[in-house]
Amino acid sequence: MEQKPELDMEGVGEIAHTSTESENGLGVPVDENELTAISPPPNGVKYRVEFRNFRTGKIVHSFSTDGLDYKPADTSDIFDIVTTFSTTEEEFGLSRDSKEDDKRATPLVTDNRKRVAMHIRSPAIIHALRSIVKYYPGQSLLGETIIIPEPYPILVHHEKELKEYGERCHPYRQTHPICPKEKSAYHEIKILQDFLEQTVMPAVRLERERNEKGLETFDMLWLRLQPGKTTKSRDDGSKYSYGNVIEYISGGGGWGSGVEYWLLDNGL
Repeated sequence: MEQKPELDMEGVGEIAHTSTESENGLGVPVDENELTAISPPPNGVKYRVEFRNFRTGKIVHSFSTDGLDYKPADTSDIFDIVTTFSTTEEEFGLSRDSKEDDKRATPLVTDNRKRVAMHIRSPAIIHALRSIVKYYPGQSLLGETIIIPEPYPILVHHEKELKEYGERCHPYRQTHPICPKEKSAYHEIKILQDFLEQTVMPAVRLERERNEKGLETFDMLWLRLQPGKTTKSRDDGSKYSYGNVIEYISGGGGWGSGVEYWLLDNGL
């Protein structure tokens, strides 16, 4: 039986820490108060929690967790941070027996592990990403909304390019007519980067310091394994190496627990 090549981590670094997955909980209700954001996000950003049926993916319940007063509905939001739980329920809102309003705050969840993703709605940021990202398999940039899973790797891997793009769109530098989508780019990219600074960038900088010393952590393995890059791998006990293109990092309770890649067959 042909064996799937394993990623050759030789030279990548020594694993300094291993994380554990969250414990499962069947039929555990979720308290909305516990999911409220610690501090209000900036204008144009909101938090939302979704409950999806685990078979169909249909949203059966959702609620906002930021408590902010938003601008009129004709003003576009920049991005949402969406927390998603799986549930066995297909409907929520009415009791199945009495047809009266369900008194529970949220549906029952089948697994208390949650998935967090950023839903980018800003045309300016979407245009910026499509302009600066040349190749990033596993992440779609199509549609009016771009969904990026936590810890938002495409944004971290293109941190420098995104900042430079925003600076080029600074109001003081807009001396010539530009694309309408770039008019708000400086302001909205700044809000996006401020959010990243409050969430993932402190951990990213610590990991980069470890990388300089030849170390890395399991949770942050994705930082060095950027989708689109070519790596080496080999079969168990084989002396032959194969080239692979990283598609994305996935699995378990967080990024870094599995590597999906394309094998570049050399015909040997």
